[in-house]
Amino acid sequence: MWTSAGKRLGPSWVAAGLAALFASVLLVCIAWTRPEYLNDYRLQDNPDAQHYVQLGLNLVSMGEYSRQTAGPYHPDVLRTPVYPLLAGMAVRFGIGLWVLFALQILMNAATAFVVSRIAALSFGARVGFIAGVLYACDLTIATLTVEAMSEVVYLFLCTLALLCWITSLQRRGRGAPSLTYSVLAGLLLGAAILARPAGLYLPLAVFGFESILWLTKHRQRGLSQGFAVAFTAYLVLAPWVLRNRALYGVTKLTTADTINLVYFAAAGVYELKYHLDLPAAQARIAQDYSLTPINASNNFWLSKESVATMDARQRLAADAIIRSEPRLFALATIRGLVKSTFSHNVDELARITGREWRPGHGRELLSMSGSKDALEGALAIAFFFELAFALTVVVCCAAGIAFILVKSWRDVGAIALLLWLAYHVMVTSVVGMDAYARHRAPAMPAACIVSAAALAFVIGRGRSRGRLNATR
Repeated sequence: MWTSAGKRLGPSWVAAGLAALFASVLLVCIAWTRPEYLNDYRLQDNPDAQHYVQLGLNLVSMGEYSRQTAGPYHPDVLRTPVYPLLAGMAVRFGIGLWVLFALQILMNAATAFVVSRIAALSFGARVGFIAGVLYACDLTIATLTVEAMSEVVYLFLCTLALLCWITSLQRRGRGAPSLTYSVLAGLLLGAAILARPAGLYLPLAVFGFESILWLTKHRQRGLSQGFAVAFTAYLVLAPWVLRNRALYGVTKLTTADTINLVYFAAAGVYELKYHLDLPAAQARIAQDYSLTPINASNNFWLSKESVATMDARQRLAADAIIRSEPRLFALATIRGLVKSTFSHNVDELARITGREWRPGHGRELLSMSGSKDALEGALAIAFFFELAFALTVVVCCAAGIAFILVKSWRDVGAIALLLWLAYHVMVTSVVGMDAYARHRAPAMPAACIVSAAALAFVIGRGRSRGRLNATR
């Protein structure tokens, strides 16, 4: 059953404040150890980050949506427009990357607030507080706030959409009007997908879930509400899809999904089958199927074939590879999911702060945590913290899933959370067996809520037993 959201928002504000504090400390550390990083976007270690900012600057300064630094400026078909526009405006009218990172810190704090509210709506105030704090303590997401990457914006918009959808389900359970919340959920999902296409098929998943509710008579208006979410989301995406069709003949949001499918998901099959590393597997796929190599695919103006032909041939190749070796594909997918779940991004954090991460054995890392070099010691502590955090969330999330399926399987909102979590876990599988910590980020809001439900249940049982023993 749905529980009251509570009369006060105090726990949610605590979570938001903690998330903001955590990320702000990282920003201050960077300003102290490597201030040039905040003044020049070209020092971003990830080339995707440089592309986002270059796209935005070209768009804001010249009206050209292109990643190229000099003419001719080919309109980009790889990156969707929301994040580049935000990054370009923040860098163009701000001071280096300071404004962009400050906005991302605020968005991440708002996401922690929303995570707490969703958990409170679904399971009560105690779960809301725990879920918000769990999310705020995710060092991987905190690190993403000080990189010019789209994950933080996607998380904010997507989690806000989840809150609207949960509210719609809740209001329907009480017989109250809910269509406005469904439409708003669709609008926010559309904006989130335009920031990062990870949620491209999420509106369809929502529509499918609502259709099942309608068929099973759990919600009489489920079909129309699900349609409202999906239709509104894809209506937001339609102009960009039509733009890509007019420019390059591809009726799709981006070519990135096909590139990821063939050069990352399918490449996992080649890595296992031929004992290759990722670059070698990608090169061999291009050679075996006479495809445009991955570098030219990402920079499509370097390709000798049209974007439409390149995309179609790559998708056929990916399908052929996956169909030919389903067992290896499944194994590569599982390895990728495990790797992204338990990976850390301390090496990334070290590069941002101008250091080099030197991983070693347990004793060496423990000695580093007590190093006289404050930053080196902090990085070692961060390493242990991330591993402990990941293990805690995985164990608690598994327990939370079991708890929901056993105790709350009739709770439509709780099952909706599991759908949200399952979708984003499946999206991670497209990355293949070379996934990183950042790839688990889209699943973390729902994972933290489900984990908090299990933790609150355990804490509640412990307190009940304590009171029982005290009365004996």
